[in-house]
Amino acid sequence: MNFQYKLFSIIIGISFLIYLAGYALMLSVIRVLDITISWGSLGIVILPGIVWFILLRYCWDRVDTRRWGRRMISGSAVLAMLVTFVQLASNEYYSHFNAARWLSDPESRVRMVSDLLSTRDLKGLKRHEVEEVLGAPTVLTYRDQSTQLTYRLGLERSVFSLDRSWLLLDMEQDCVIDVRITTG
Repeated sequence: MNFQYKLFSIIIGISFLIYLAGYALMLSVIRVLDITISWGSLGIVILPGIVWFILLRYCWDRVDTRRWGRRMISGSAVLAMLVTFVQLASNEYYSHFNAARWLSDPESRVRMVSDLLSTRDLKGLKRHEVEEVLGAPTVLTYRDQSTQLTYRLGLERSVFSLDRSWLLLDMEQDCVIDVRITTG
């Protein structure tokens, strides 16, 4: 095997590792930030794959690999892209408010709360109207339940989740006057 074949084989190997590391990083960012399907997110997922396959097409004839090596590299590249698409689709599904999921899985509420607050105006609702949508509030002994409804959302959305997130609804005369998310 001559020097050119070895050099291109090393370049392909290193670029493939960078490609996979990039998708692993992209996958973790998508997971942490709950990025959903949009034209921008699809472009970000597809663009590295396009660049990778252009590089492969250019270098394919210059690399001394057996046929199964080419299939394995191409298949792994497509698999990395597909796994990232699956994560986007999962985020799309779990980020939308669903009353049944809200009530049955309090730890996943943190993923739904943004959609809840953007699609429903909770200010001005009466206590019983809030409880029809969100269920019974989380009872905390140190909070006055007559002036504030509290809902546990799960662990905060960050790379290192240490604190719990809470949805707080301040009440005055049995009516919601303020809505906010806090951690602690």
